[in-house]
Amino acid sequence: MARRPTRQPDLPPELAQLVSGLTLDQMRGLLPQLLAHGGEQLLDARRKPASRRQPRRDPATLVLRIDLAGAKPPVWRRVEVPSTLMLDQVHDLLQLLFGWYDGHLHRFALGSSVWDRDAESFLSGYDLDEGEQDGTPEAEVRLDEVLAEPGDVLRYVYDYGDEWLHTLKLEKVLPVPCLRLRVLAGKHAAPAEDSGGIWTWNDDPDLEPLDVELLDEDVAEWGAEHVLAQ
Repeated sequence: MARRPTRQPDLPPELAQLVSGLTLDQMRGLLPQLLAHGGEQLLDARRKPASRRQPRRDPATLVLRIDLAGAKPPVWRRVEVPSTLMLDQVHDLLQLLFGWYDGHLHRFALGSSVWDRDAESFLSGYDLDEGEQDGTPEAEVRLDEVLAEPGDVLRYVYDYGDEWLHTLKLEKVLPVPCLRLRVLAGKHAAPAEDSGGIWTWNDDPDLEPLDVELLDEDVAEWGAEHVLAQ
């Protein structure tokens, strides 16, 4: 069977126009000058993830599925939340949804991985106190700026040691304000804090059932006090 040709990545329009009509030797000669005058940034631009979007003009309700990455069997929650949530509030919500104690570092990011050097990172209050500047304060970023269209994914890590990775995927946008935060569904209680990470848990998963109704009541109460009352 013939091997399928490998698709070559498209060049950025600016670079394609620059090298159009040049011979291979001419392009080789141009490369050092290109890199010396900012071409490296132009090439790097293709690796950058999708950046923040403009917030919605009218408040909406976002339906999210949140998975604890790598968990076998899956550990997940489906929620309805306001599009106007700030990322520091989303952090608090995630702590409640998965039963974490907020005793470790965390970070949000847009990109293929929260650790990707090209990911767009959002800084916690601790990051800012430590003088970190490579990112945007999470308290200044609305949820609908990073999850704008169904299929969009935001990444979150809690506890850099155990490295509990979460993926927040936007499933649906309801064009009405969110009057009550809801837990619609979910599966399994999360692993215990400081239990060694997802690899340790997967070796001997403690499959405690999730009480969705009780969690929904807790989230609704938290949302009424910390989100909707503001």
